[in-house]
Amino acid sequence: EAFAALLDHLGIARVAVAGGSAGALSAAAFALRHPERCSHLVLLVPAANVSGRDPVEMNWWQKWAVDTVLGSDFLFWALIRTMPRRLIGTLLATDPALLDRVPADERRRAFAVLEGLMPIGMKRRGLVNDATLAGAPAALDFSRIAVPTLIISLEDDRFGTAATARAIAVAMPDARLVIYPTGGHIWLGHDEDIADEITRFLASSAWAAR
Repeated sequence: EAFAALLDHLGIARVAVAGGSAGALSAAAFALRHPERCSHLVLLVPAANVSGRDPVEMNWWQKWAVDTVLGSDFLFWALIRTMPRRLIGTLLATDPALLDRVPADERRRAFAVLEGLMPIGMKRRGLVNDATLAGAPAALDFSRIAVPTLIISLEDDRFGTAATARAIAVAMPDARLVIYPTGGHIWLGHDEDIADEITRFLASSAWAAR
């Protein structure tokens, strides 16, 4: 509803909507509630519990560690400087070994994603809220979304979004599903591929005519 109000304020009647990670939930909800205002829907690495079980289950120690890191700008800054690959593997759910197999610009993008989380303390509540909503059983009926939809994920995403993407695609048989074998949650090594995929989807006259 906030998205619809924003479009009203900007004087925009209809727009293509893309949501990544936990943002895929609100993007899908917008398409479901306001199909007349959503020309295309892109769900990128959708982090959502569609099976009744959180795809990212952590033990008490992992939860404590994440809460501690997210609550301290200094600690997070120190970890970025001392063990960025560990953060990429945990917080960004991407195999850090991929860093040695992708072009330099993709390595820079991965580290830029980490840097972009600073100041982490100011974003803690939002990050925790995202994780809570993604882990709770989804109340969305994806089968009722009538908007042309593209779903993209990666097989080795440590947040389990490939399984989520497949489940959503089953509920939406007309949706286009694209899953890359590697790249993790930040689609490392596939930034241009995914941009091209989305561009083709948005430009497709077959989809736009629906």
